[in-house]
Amino acid sequence: MAPQLKRPILLGGVGLATGLWLLESLSSAPMDGGFGLTGVLALSAGAWWLKSRASSDIERVPEIRVPQIDRAMVEGAIAQTRETLTQLEGETSSAETPALGTLQARFNQLTTDLDRQELRFAMLGGQAVGKTTLANVLAQRWQPKGVSKISFMDTPQLFATELTTAGDTTTITMAADWAVPQSVLGADLLFFVTAGDVTDTERRCLAWLKERVARLIVVVNKQDQHLPQQQAEVLSQVRRNLKDILPTGDVVAIAADPSPIRLLTSNDSGEAPNPSLKTPEPSLSLLLDRLDQLIIAEPAQELIWATLCHSANALAEEAKAILNQLRRQRANKIIDQYQWVAAGAAFINPVPSLDLLATGAVNSQLILDLSKIYRQPLSTDHAKTMATTLAEMLIKLGLVEVSSKMLGIALKTNGATYVAGGLIQGASAAYLTRTVGSSLMEYFEVLEVTGELPESQSMEQLKQMVQKAFQASRQSPVLQSFAKQALQKLKSEPETVPQASN
Repeated sequence: MAPQLKRPILLGGVGLATGLWLLESLSSAPMDGGFGLTGVLALSAGAWWLKSRASSDIERVPEIRVPQIDRAMVEGAIAQTRETLTQLEGETSSAETPALGTLQARFNQLTTDLDRQELRFAMLGGQAVGKTTLANVLAQRWQPKGVSKISFMDTPQLFATELTTAGDTTTITMAADWAVPQSVLGADLLFFVTAGDVTDTERRCLAWLKERVARLIVVVNKQDQHLPQQQAEVLSQVRRNLKDILPTGDVVAIAADPSPIRLLTSNDSGEAPNPSLKTPEPSLSLLLDRLDQLIIAEPAQELIWATLCHSANALAEEAKAILNQLRRQRANKIIDQYQWVAAGAAFINPVPSLDLLATGAVNSQLILDLSKIYRQPLSTDHAKTMATTLAEMLIKLGLVEVSSKMLGIALKTNGATYVAGGLIQGASAAYLTRTVGSSLMEYFEVLEVTGELPESQSMEQLKQMVQKAFQASRQSPVLQSFAKQALQKLKSEPETVPQASN
């Protein structure tokens, strides 16, 4: 078993003034023998002080509290993921969705890892922050009880740097994006290592990682490069900057590879003291305390199960997002077809109340076809009822009148010399049909997750989605583009209502 690292304790009686005096003495002490035994002892104490000061002034954090997880929960998450992948495979092909093979391989790894005993830790961070050094030090100095094996994954530099030169000035900037290997996201514990306060890019990356990994700890390394009175402030600053991303205790400060300290030793002959270098022990107390708390709160097997649960849910969400994207692509083609059918019908036979959504076959058929894409099949009668309800909803919300006014203005802007009632109503019918179609896509996606809802709750949810879709589509560039498209379509021969899909 690897030796346990001793936790440094605060040296009684040594204050901040002494620490500052020691630093001054190191830089200005003469080499002519005038440095007495008292100075030598003080310097020795100072070396110890610099090593231990960083962690002694940091407040201790509350114990880790996590929900219990067992194998049955993991198996349930994996089963749900299998069901989602089966849905995706049933509606697409590897040619249409190249990521399908990768998703299946990741799922197979989940089932293999269900009996895994080894803890997997990963190091992530920018250039020269000490990722590899930290991994090596932890491997040598930390062996928790009940853990048979720990592996450490190191990664290349996370953020690329770019050099820009303007005149005599060269500026180094950090790239705004990052690439994290999938294997790192599957680690049981991810260490994000930084050498000081986090940059905006690092903060955004941490927020991104927080949603994608099971456990994340930020390690502020190289604390020995700061003065003792600055070390606690550096850690506090990082914790403040990340307070909305991570708990306080998951941001810790260390010195994995402290710089050597110059010591002066006297001799019996009275000659000048001889300078020597001493490398302090790594200062890892805050990190080791947090790791010990973590292993107590979540034993190794539960950490692994938590990772698998998180990975299974993430994989299911990714597969579902791909599935929804495919369905939306297919749905948009249908909506695009039906909106111009509705436009043509309203253009030829304008209705004062624009009640096509209630009386025509266009939107009833649209609802039927969309329900089939989303595996939420409806009867013809149910589709007609929904179309009527949606029409009443649009009128009550005032969207019919608002859309007519907006499109009347937009059509004139796009070169319509005379905006007749039929033209406005045709464009409005198409516009509202697209609004309804966009709302139904979101509605069917939610329905697949939540299941059947009570009628009143279901209609209220759909009403909110209609309002949201209408507001999103009334932005000037979107509306202008739609008006231009409507003008071109309605000048051509109106389309006929398509037959019901099988």
